[in-house]
Amino acid sequence: MLKLKKAVRAILLILGAAFFIDGGCMAIFSNINLGTVLTILLGLLLLFWGGFYDELGERTKRGAGRVCKYVVMGGLAVMLCGCVFLVAFGSIDTADYDEDAVIVLGCGVVGDRPSALLALRLDAALEYAEKNPKAVIAVSGGRGFQEDVSEAEVMTEYLVERGVDIERIIQEDRSASTSENYRFSKELLDAHFGGGEYRVITVTNDFHIFRAKGIARRNGLETTTYHAPTMWYMYPSVCMRECLAALYFAVFGS
Repeated sequence: MLKLKKAVRAILLILGAAFFIDGGCMAIFSNINLGTVLTILLGLLLLFWGGFYDELGERTKRGAGRVCKYVVMGGLAVMLCGCVFLVAFGSIDTADYDEDAVIVLGCGVVGDRPSALLALRLDAALEYAEKNPKAVIAVSGGRGFQEDVSEAEVMTEYLVERGVDIERIIQEDRSASTSENYRFSKELLDAHFGGGEYRVITVTNDFHIFRAKGIARRNGLETTTYHAPTMWYMYPSVCMRECLAALYFAVFGS
């Protein structure tokens, strides 16, 4: 039993340090958002749990302390299951390479270059576009806070530099959310196809696919999907944030 306690305590401390360092590095080298804050807080929680493992064990044997312990453990389990589900769901592509239009969802820029996640989305769009050369590409993203140019402009430049004909690209540069990505992109695509029927595929990161499909449906678009990967060290922050965003969408529909 003593060896088991030591092992559990060591695991908590190691995980806590890993999450804390990961969240801190993301905040310093990427940006500070809800996901990075949650990652840092999770790291601190696990470090506190591991550092005071025996004391907390005594205080949570009964009463309110026991209830709090199970609430925390249950919340962590639900969050973990949610994160696994989002990534697993988004990793299954439904593209049939007969779609008429690709919508690439924006994801922040750094100066005049795409962020790491956005570059992965654009690379995935290039892969899909090579397999389906007839599809037009709608790059969707406005000018965000502290951004010098719109995401759509940066995305267009990235694709053109890699051989995509600019005549094939439709720029949607007004949106500030995923819902607006779809709403404004649909307006442009409706005009492009003259009000006729067309099929759409969404390109975004794996963890974002589930919510993106739901938001697209709310905006009158049924979309297939083609996922971009995510760097392993970004999963904690992006997945925890996306779990909360998916819950918000399920409750409020936006």
